[in-house]
This record gives sequence, structure tokens and C-alpha cells, in this order.
Amino acid sequence: MLRTVILSGLLVVATAAGAEPPPLLKTSDAEAIASQVSGGAAKRTVEALSLNHRMRGSQGYRRAAELIRSRLENYGLAEASIMALPADGKIFYGTQRSRPAWNATFAELWEQKQDGGRWIDAERIASWKDQPITLAQDSVSGTAHAPLVDVGVGTADSDYAGKDVRGKLVLTSSQPEAVAKLAVTKYGAAGIVSWAQNQKSAWWGEDESLIRWGHLDTWKDPHSPS
Repeated sequence: MLRTVILSGLLVVATAAGAEPPPLLKTSDAEAIASQVSGGAAKRTVEALSLNHRMRGSQGYRRAAELIRSRLENYGLAEASIMALPADGKIFYGTQRSRPAWNATFAELWEQKQDGGRWIDAERIASWKDQPITLAQDSVSGTAHAPLVDVGVGTADSDYAGKDVRGKLVLTSSQPEAVAKLAVTKYGAAGIVSWAQNQKSAWWGEDESLIRWGHLDTWKDPHSPS
């Protein structure tokens, strides 16, 4: 056992002696940083952040900010603080117009069936509480008990030909923003249900398990539940 320990020690010393010095930093500084860096701790922080839907001005964004502040304070940065800036859709910061805050507390999509001559909830399709990303960002509050009409892509008038969507929900393969002007503003739909796949890219491919982040245009009205 003693021989094994001695050989191991010699191997470590030889490896350290032959290693290239770190670029840009003194070896002592690099060693000081390495002694504090933890890949496991970084992973746990990312996991904790991922539990929050971090939309601008939302409760989830605030919780994420509080998490980072607490981490910094634990590391000894007592002066760590959160700076809040007003955002109302009018104030500019440099060349960027501030987008108004958006926060959601409840949203669900249900499939209904008839029971004894009345409609009852049969199956829950989506829930903000379970998967916040299922609600399109910048949706407005609303309730709709209505049939679902498939408009396909939904970005051309021809997609609505012969279809009465007024007061109904439209089903589209496009992003909500792409169909809102026609479906809601022009044809009077009550809301949008989107099953948009991931954008076409080098790794493009349909994935039925995918829930893509959806959104509406921040600056255009009216918006709709999506």
C-alpha cells in the first residue's frame, strides 16, 4: 500500500510540473479561482433558474433575480442588489424602447364533451401552472367556451375561405403573432391555439412532444388569448 501511495504522488507532481501555465493569469491567480469554481454548483443554479418562466416584469423573473442575489450574498458580496427600471412601452433606454411588463397567474385549455345536454370539461390540454411556456407571451386575459376551427397556416385570407371563425378558437400551424391580425382582428376569432413546430434550421424536424415558445406582437392591438 505504501508503494502505491508513493507512485501516485510522483505522478501528480510530474503532471503538475509539465503542465502549461494558464494564459493571461498568474498561476497563483488561476489556482485561486480553480479552488472556488464548482461545476456542480453552477448546474444547481441553472436548474433553479429553469423553474421560473422569466418573462419581463413577471413574478418568475423576480424570483430568478432574487435567487441570483442570494447566491452572490452567500459568496460574500453583501452589496449585491436588484435595480428596477420602469417599463411602460414608451420609455426608451438608448435606442431600445422598453417593452411593457407581462405576467400571468392562471391559464388552462380544456377539451369539452356533452353530458346530458350540457358541455363539461373532459380533458385538460394545457396548463400555465404545469408548463408556463404553453401560454403565448403577451396574451391578454379572456375566457372562451367555443368550437375549434382548423385554419391551417392561417396567414392568408384563403385559409379562412368558407370558415366561420367569429367567436371561435382557431387552430393554426403558425406562430400566434403570424395569424392574429387576420384571425382575431379581421375575422373576429376569440383566441388562437397554435401547434407551431420549431423553426426551420440545420436540425429541423417535426417533434410531436415539442412545446415551442410562442408570442404575440407587443405593440399591436388587439391581442388575444393564445
